[in-house]
Amino acid sequence: MSQKSDEKRLELAGEINQSLTEGNIPWANLDNAPTNAVSGNSYKGSNALRLALSAEKNGYENDQWLSLKDANELGYKVRAGEKGETMEYWKEGKDGKPSGIETYTVFNVAQLDPPAQMSQGVPPQERNSSDLEKALNETAEKNPFKDVHTQDLKDLRMSLAKLLLALETGTSIEQDAPKEKVQSWSATIKNNPTELFKANRDAQNLVTETLKTMEIEKEAPKLEKAPVQEKTAEQNQEAADRKPRVGNAEFLRLEDLEAGMEVTCHPKPPKGKENEKLPSITGIVSNIDVEKGKFTLECGEKKAGVYVGNLTSITKSHSQEIKKETMEIAKNLAGENGKVYSPRVDGSYKGPIVEKTENAVFQEVKAGQEGKTIIPHYTKNQEELGLGKLQIGDNVTIGYDAKGKAKVAPNQEQSQNQEKTKAREGHTR
Repeated sequence: MSQKSDEKRLELAGEINQSLTEGNIPWANLDNAPTNAVSGNSYKGSNALRLALSAEKNGYENDQWLSLKDANELGYKVRAGEKGETMEYWKEGKDGKPSGIETYTVFNVAQLDPPAQMSQGVPPQERNSSDLEKALNETAEKNPFKDVHTQDLKDLRMSLAKLLLALETGTSIEQDAPKEKVQSWSATIKNNPTELFKANRDAQNLVTETLKTMEIEKEAPKLEKAPVQEKTAEQNQEAADRKPRVGNAEFLRLEDLEAGMEVTCHPKPPKGKENEKLPSITGIVSNIDVEKGKFTLECGEKKAGVYVGNLTSITKSHSQEIKKETMEIAKNLAGENGKVYSPRVDGSYKGPIVEKTENAVFQEVKAGQEGKTIIPHYTKNQEELGLGKLQIGDNVTIGYDAKGKAKVAPNQEQSQNQEKTKAREGHTR
């Protein structure tokens, strides 16, 4: 289990225990069933409990949640300063069995800008709460809680099961545990917070079995794409003032980043070496976590977690159109079954130059029945190293150092042809 998961579990157990200590059941009146705003699926177990409590605490009228990536893909942004909720899922190992708990962050649609546009949805038909409680008890008799040896802990599981069943069916089920019993749950959880999550897991399993005996028709509301809004002149000026430009670069904040955006990160020198200039890193943004102030930067096949506090700045190049055009040319050269790869730092590529434009040269590194493999090399700021001087037909090896600078060397075949050409020219003279 990750450190973040441990911390969030302890935090949730502490909040719940405050109410239990006073003899109150914090989930007694919850009726907001949390669902994923994109898929419409219900959250389960401790995730459902965490989100239902959060919605009540923060006064959210919507019960739909989603990740920052999903929000960005639908045209929304999480408002600056908003905090998400940590979800858990079991990571699958190589043998197909659970190997550990991983976490991710979700936000309520009430935390988005522009205001969320939701589909209508179909709520479940309300049922008789006594019938639901009876079905739950009958399932519990057939599937008793294993390794639970006290009645108080069994009652804790039944109480949580009532909550989870109520959320699934849209029908409130009365919680009637006496104050003394509730306080005994508090003492147990205080001594061992993991008991809360064990109880929630068993409760979810019981509810899953109970639901198999009934048919529930429902459709949760889903988040629709954000409407495209034309920016006013004032908004454009505000954006320009907020994002100063230097040359062809634009400074960005974490809130400006979007999944799939290509940026350049400029690392902050360590203490005592403030005058040292560290190499910048360019890559594709993913897994933005506003709460922790970090994101993932994908550079070719390599990925790295980046904390904004470790950077002097983040810049976005204004060459997206150039790169888009370059990649389209590379894909056409590769053919339907071919492949296109961007060059990597410390990479080396051997083959002939098959095309050249004002902004790039295109190298064929593999040809066969399965198609060609094309590497586009951008020539900007590389002319002095020979990359910008290459011509179609040149057979070369192009390598990049740790700072992304290119080095060009003719291949043996190319060198031999050049020597033969020189010899013929000398014989002619």
